[in-house]
Amino acid sequence: MATCSLDALDYDDRGVDVLAVYNTQREAEEYLQRYRAAYDAALREWDDWDDLDADWSAAHDHKRAELCEKYGVADLTPETKFIAKEVDQTNPQPPAGKDG
Repeated sequence: MATCSLDALDYDDRGVDVLAVYNTQREAEEYLQRYRAAYDAALREWDDWDDLDADWSAAHDHKRAELCEKYGVADLTPETKFIAKEVDQTNPQPPAGKDG
């Protein structure tokens, strides 16, 4: 049985966060669909709240944390890429970089 992980790559592909691990690609992709919907909703609420002319402040940190908790997402980086992929069983740690 293959193990599949749902990974989040930050905007410049520097890091990988494993968000979930499932036994099948289908399960990982279904989770991705639900996660992405929550992530997009959190970003929309962030965009509605954020005043782009204002400097970043503690209020921004607080709102980001509030929205991450409310929507159950790890972060709110708009350029994040999500991938569901099979994990190499001989090396279960996800590789750094774009697609492995």
